Amino acid sequence: MAELLLVSTRKGLFALERSASGWTVGRLSFKGENCTLAVVDPRDGDWYVAMNLGHFGVKLKHSPDRGQTWADLPVPAYPEGETIPSGDGKEPKPATLKLIWALEGPGLRASRVDCGPAPHLAASSIPMIAGNPGS
Repeated sequence: MAELLLVSTRKGLFALERSASGWTVGRLSFKGENCTLAVVDPRDGDWYVAMNLGHFGVKLKHSPDRGQTWADLPVPAYPEGETIPSGDGKEPKPATLKLIWALEGPGLRASRVDCGPAPHLAASSIPMIAGNPGS
């Protein structure tokens, strides 16, 4: 049974730890920041978190020490000149990253973007079409 649960919220990343008396919050990272996804690599225990910081954009962070320290990783990027159709007959818009929709460890076979020094982590995004929520 799991002894650790990472909970991503708009108020930060909460690490819940199981003890004999139940679950407790062991650590809070990124207090007050929008953490959209988190994953623990089962091979080495490293933590990864995707964040949506509004004006400051999408971020991807890595912790090799259970959330004590964090480092930035590069986020997925669209190829230069990539556009997204508007869906309403208007000119296509430049493709930009709005949100990381998935984080996955080993075994990912579909569209894959390697992120920084951890080639076993893949992050993906779904292109947003103008007029849809989140665009």
